Amino acid sequence: MNDQPSNSPSNPRPRTSEVESFTTSESSDTKRILLGLMAKYWTPGAVKTRLGQLIGMEQSACLQKLFLTHLADSLSDFATRRVVAVTPIDKLQEVAKCVSPAWDVVPQADGDLGHRMQSWFRDALTDSDYAILIGADCPLLDPQRLGSASDFLQQHDVVVGPAVDGGYYLIGLRGPWDDRYDSLFDDIPWSTDQVLARTLSRASANDLSLVQLAVDEDIDTRDSLQRLRRLLNATADTSDRHRQLAAGIDEIWT
Repeated sequence: MNDQPSNSPSNPRPRTSEVESFTTSESSDTKRILLGLMAKYWTPGAVKTRLGQLIGMEQSACLQKLFLTHLADSLSDFATRRVVAVTPIDKLQEVAKCVSPAWDVVPQADGDLGHRMQSWFRDALTDSDYAILIGADCPLLDPQRLGSASDFLQQHDVVVGPAVDGGYYLIGLRGPWDDRYDSLFDDIPWSTDQVLARTLSRASANDLSLVQLAVDEDIDTRDSLQRLRRLLNATADTSDRHRQLAAGIDEIWT
């Protein structure tokens, strides 16, 4: 999830153009689920800069676009509604042209990452039972893991997907909006290895029940990109999407 401020309103707009298992008596299929994908437009030097310092800003920006479009395709059948929340606002049309038509494209709110996420969830939970928000840094997120997240939300307030670097790649909240959720987004040291720990502490302090998914890795270093490429090689024979993603990476970076 990116952490740069945007200059856009928070109201949604129509589209312009190894996981833990959990079983309940009521299926989450009966619930209204909103899936959000926070995305920053792939301008070289403005996205995935840590990786860009290692492989080149043009290449890392192209990977940002590849991961975003891959996730949008992979998750196009999950949830009742899907939205890509974009910054900056003047790139909405360009993003809408690149992602699956199953997704609406909306602007992110103003402010830091915490405020933008907080605003998104406030809007999302006005007409959804569960809302799940992801970024584009873990391109192998699949419907099965998101299904586990939504199942957990039947009995928990919060679900998070921990990242290796101390952040998280997914956060989901159970509706309706609860003002205690504000604590999960206010004064968090974003882009540090303390994000997850602070989030867990805030949830506990505010009596919010929280469950964690399996740990995953953001693709933001050369080593993590190489690990992703090896994993895709190992699964290419059984997954067309993995084979396509591997080919896309090879076109950008070898």
